Amino acid sequence: KTEKMALSLSDLFRYSINRKDEHMSSVKEEVDMVRSYLEIEQIRFGERLNFKIEADKTIETMAIPRFILQPLVENAIKHGVSNIEGEGVISISVGKNEAMLLITVTDNGPSFPEGLVSGYGLQSLYDLLKLTYGEKAEVDWRNDPEKFIRVTIPIVL
Repeated sequence: KTEKMALSLSDLFRYSINRKDEHMSSVKEEVDMVRSYLEIEQIRFGERLNFKIEADKTIETMAIPRFILQPLVENAIKHGVSNIEGEGVISISVGKNEAMLLITVTDNGPSFPEGLVSGYGLQSLYDLLKLTYGEKAEVDWRNDPEKFIRVTIPIVL
């Protein structure tokens, strides 16, 4: 566990530190960083945390803002799975439709409150999307039939 934690922390720090002035990353790099983050959390939560990541291979090289996915996953842990007794499950999907990239995070924790309040993580996400895409990006969340939060951004080739 200690070795796995050290390796995951190393990957996470490398992603964070080595690119001071870079604001964009590839989908693959962002997904790999979140996988490292989740491996750290999995060591912390043990069998109480399970996760699945599905990413469309055809968009792995697409540029997206750095740390667009991590705040969504952190919120799924902090406000979702850490608030339930049994196994917490987080699913991450990164895919596309005709013109948009879809980043979806689901968890089996408590429902989002009415009029979702944005804390620091979500506010930084909103700001990042606004600066990068203007009005062309969206954040949507639902509780039924499945709880999820989704970021939709334009595909830039």
